[in-house]
Amino acid sequence: MDSYFQEGVKLKGVLHSKGVLHIGGEFEGEIFSSEHLVIGKGGFVKGNIKTYDITNMGTIQGDVEVENKINLKENSELTGNIKTHQLIVDEGSNFDGQCHMTKAKPEPRSSSKPKKEEPVEKLAPISEGLSVSAEDIIPEPVASQPVPGESGMKSVFRFITKIPKSGKSVFGIVAGLAVAVWAVMQFSGPEPNSVSDFLNKGTIYLGEKKFSDAEGEFLKALKISRNNPHVYAGLGEVYLQKKEWNQALTQFQRSLDLRPSENNYRIKLAKVYSGKGQFKEAADIYHSVIENDPQNSRAFYELGALKLSEGTRDEGIAALRMAARIDPEFYRPHRLLSELYLEENKLAEAIHEMKQAVRIQKEEPELHLVLAELFIKNNQEEDALGEFERVVELFPENLKARTKVAHWYLEKGDYAKSLDSYQAAEKLDPQNSAIQTQLGKIYLISHDQEKAELALRKAVQLNDQNGEGFYLLGKLLSQDKKWDEAQTALETAVELDPKLGGAHYGLGQILMETRQVSQAAKSFERAYKADRENLRYMLALGHAQTENKNANRAVEILLKAAKMEPHNGRVSQGLCEAYKKKGFYRVSIGHCEKAHNILPDSYPVMNRLAWLYAKKKTRLKKATRLSRKTVQAHPQNPKYLDTLAEIYYVRGKKDQAIETIQKALALDADNRLYKQQLWRFKHIKRTPPQAVKAEAAAPAETTEPADAGTAAEETTENIDSEVVITPFDTFGAEPIDAETSNVPSAAEEL
Repeated sequence: MDSYFQEGVKLKGVLHSKGVLHIGGEFEGEIFSSEHLVIGKGGFVKGNIKTYDITNMGTIQGDVEVENKINLKENSELTGNIKTHQLIVDEGSNFDGQCHMTKAKPEPRSSSKPKKEEPVEKLAPISEGLSVSAEDIIPEPVASQPVPGESGMKSVFRFITKIPKSGKSVFGIVAGLAVAVWAVMQFSGPEPNSVSDFLNKGTIYLGEKKFSDAEGEFLKALKISRNNPHVYAGLGEVYLQKKEWNQALTQFQRSLDLRPSENNYRIKLAKVYSGKGQFKEAADIYHSVIENDPQNSRAFYELGALKLSEGTRDEGIAALRMAARIDPEFYRPHRLLSELYLEENKLAEAIHEMKQAVRIQKEEPELHLVLAELFIKNNQEEDALGEFERVVELFPENLKARTKVAHWYLEKGDYAKSLDSYQAAEKLDPQNSAIQTQLGKIYLISHDQEKAELALRKAVQLNDQNGEGFYLLGKLLSQDKKWDEAQTALETAVELDPKLGGAHYGLGQILMETRQVSQAAKSFERAYKADRENLRYMLALGHAQTENKNANRAVEILLKAAKMEPHNGRVSQGLCEAYKKKGFYRVSIGHCEKAHNILPDSYPVMNRLAWLYAKKKTRLKKATRLSRKTVQAHPQNPKYLDTLAEIYYVRGKKDQAIETIQKALALDADNRLYKQQLWRFKHIKRTPPQAVKAEAAAPAETTEPADAGTAAEETTENIDSEVVITPFDTFGAEPIDAETSNVPSAAEEL
């Protein structure tokens, strides 16, 4: 089992360890380790040590007995005597004492067998999104990189000849191990379930964002070798991607303890500090890497990204440009610069940088798609279309590219091409709920109800959390008047996504259709809350609140709609109905006259206006003309017949009134209010014409008391529901050329 004491920890006593032991803090006493002991850069040990292997990067004051190998790193200090089988002393280390070299070869331990310490072959590539490569986890050792044109063995000997004579005796064993490793790699290949095997699998899982699987593979490698920095780097990468900062910090620090000169590990460590919000520590590491390696483009890139996140724009851009200058084939600086310019709405600069990224990384479809979207933002639609088509041509099997292109065509209204693209995407992933949803939407637009229903039912079966899928299915079922199923689908949709205004609206329509007016008004309120600029929702809400006898709310909403579209006939029609419900008949007449001017062929508007004229006993000839026109167009509509009967009655034409209301009763024999109208016409004397004229000339009253005909009149609300509002109908502005009537205000009415 590994033990790790970080900087700041202070211990005193006798310590026994069976696994790899790392000391980054201070320890005073005796240490007995059966495997590998690592003294970190900040580590300090005062006392005698007995271990199998030891690597010292800090300070030791005491005698050290090592069964196998001791490695004294640069800037380390050891004051005391050494007894060991192998000694490796780096340039710049300090050793004050005597050394006794043992001849007996020690028994190999599980964590220190030479074959497990061999450099791991290059791993499979990592996906771009993770910002990690195999080289990040397993950098190629400088000593083992062959010179072009030389064999691997010649390269090893070339490395040995570069060692100063004074160091050759110390490094002799290392050179021998290097030759042995080369021979194993050349002739035997990687051993099954070896460290390199697990590292390869872990790195592949990282690229697939399967972090738990990756962690499992790296832990398997760790069981074989606890001295391999690549294993700790792999674990560090897992925790970095999972944003488990403290664990990532520990693992990258361990990898650096074993390979302090590896800049990629230092860069990763800096990224961890950045994730923890310790930006100064991160920046210090990046500057340290750049100081040691001024040509390190990755360090400049990460430093630039850090500076941008801190808000120091100029420093960030300078660092990114330096990264691109050092490595002309490094596309990430260009991509990040493009994103920066896009945030600043500098589209030309953003496009230029993204073009550079695409030029360098042609095989990355995401870059092509981002470039296409930038073209769209800059109104370069032909360039965008060309880029989209290029994506599909280059990456026909790329699902994201297919769906992006399909969505673009859908947004542009090219439903045929969008359908082709989505069908191609469906072949790549037949069980994708989102693709089925979009197919259903296109079939719905194209009025192919059967295919739309199949696609949408499949979409919600594949994903029962698909709010849009349930909404579209509910919309389709509503069009087929399958009210119960439609209501269930739409209720599910709004439960999954309360912000789906269209689903609330559709649900309200069904509730209105089934005469659940109060619940419908609540649904329309939610739709309006989701989108307060949607005229369709405002009209529906106004109509529902009028029906719900909440005329004040209806007027409030419809007046806002009138400000948005002052020449919309349906808005005026809605206001006519709302004010009529309030009892403000003169105001209602004004809005109805305006609606009639805008919608001269609307029979519901004609009928309501004629009814209001009759109610106010004014303009009765025009009322008669309008009402007769509605009855001629719809002779089987009892509401229109009722209005005409009322006009005849007001005009003193009793027999015609009775005859007409009897026709309405013949069409709706059980209508109690039509029966009351018939009784009224037969038994209540009409107002004489002189009184009618006098009433028309009299000043308006603050309230208008109900008369004997009020009950029947209130039922004659002859606005056809399909004209005012239809399930999933879209109401737009209807500008007119004719002059409209002046509408009196409520104050004038009072």
